[in-house]
Amino acid sequence: MLDTQNNSITILLVDDSATARSQLSSYLTKMGHQPLVAENGFNALKILENISPELIICDLVMPEMDGLELLQRCRSLYPEIPFLIITAYASLETAVDALRAGAQDYITRPVNIDILSLRIETAVSRRRLCQELTQRQKLETALAAVGGVSHELNQPLMAIMASAELISNMDKLSRVKELAKVIEEQAKRIAVLTKRLANLERFETMDYTGELKVMDIKASSKDN
Repeated sequence: MLDTQNNSITILLVDDSATARSQLSSYLTKMGHQPLVAENGFNALKILENISPELIICDLVMPEMDGLELLQRCRSLYPEIPFLIITAYASLETAVDALRAGAQDYITRPVNIDILSLRIETAVSRRRLCQELTQRQKLETALAAVGGVSHELNQPLMAIMASAELISNMDKLSRVKELAKVIEEQAKRIAVLTKRLANLERFETMDYTGELKVMDIKASSKDN
């Protein structure tokens, strides 16, 4: 079971039966979770406009909007929130319909508290793994972008620094003008780079060293 002290989550419980809502809400509270309740799919959607629970548990058979319809709407509007279906129909067909529609899992009535706890733990663990993967991918993207900018800026900056050092140690005007031209050209390269950075529209990479890839700023910009 979940460690209730470290894994307390907010769960939206949707069921048209007041008795079922009360019972399941009591179960969730005993597990250490924070239940929100909705008596139908429409109320559930209103709650979701303002609150983002870690999990939705919904009855399959409800009037007006059944569990599968709410599931489909939630998959469209809130795809990151795992969805568990509760059903009194333990047939394989019912379970497959729910899973095909995007449900994380299903629970049959009468609800067993140990099975419910296990389903919650599995759904939440899977969501957290997905979140960690997303964050890792974002970090890798950011690191590649930083590496690309560093790579593109390094050459013109080195040329500018070398030219400036030479200018500070020489007297001939003609050579000074020549190096000043180098500085101007490299400064223009930096200006082009900053313009491309301001017009990024996709993420393309290029090989850098070994297996390391960095962002290809030119290929990633619409101003290439």
